[in-house]
Amino acid sequence: MNITDISPVSNPDLIKAINKAKENPDQINSNRMLNEAVKAKYLIPIKMESTIVMDGNKGYGDVEDANINFELLKANTGKIYYPVFTDLKELQKCAVDKNQSSMVVGFDDLAALLLQPMNAIAGFVINPMGDNICFSTQMIAAMKKDMEK
Repeated sequence: MNITDISPVSNPDLIKAINKAKENPDQINSNRMLNEAVKAKYLIPIKMESTIVMDGNKGYGDVEDANINFELLKANTGKIYYPVFTDLKELQKCAVDKNQSSMVVGFDDLAALLLQPMNAIAGFVINPMGDNICFSTQMIAAMKKDMEK
């Protein structure tokens, strides 16, 4: 899948909540932004490597040894984050390799990646070239705990 072939992902409610929280970071706006972040679907850049084994009898191939490598960002602090994007326009602000692909993920998907034992990733960043909203692994763990109550 090429980056331009991604089915539309947009998060107007999240963008609106982020803008309101930036204008007035009170408890209500911050909570609204967190709630929208949990509901949103994001584009996460990946590099996919796989081997396709063709079967002459079937006329098509099977994918074997598929590897998905997530792109990462290193902050000035040295911490590593997953970059996630609210839409294709935000994703295209980053330097994108022409063979770059993307996956659509939700908050639960990101939490599952980040809350694994021995995880060295510090969190995820929404629209790092624009809004630059950071969610630390500790914050995500606390949010998931609250959601389970």
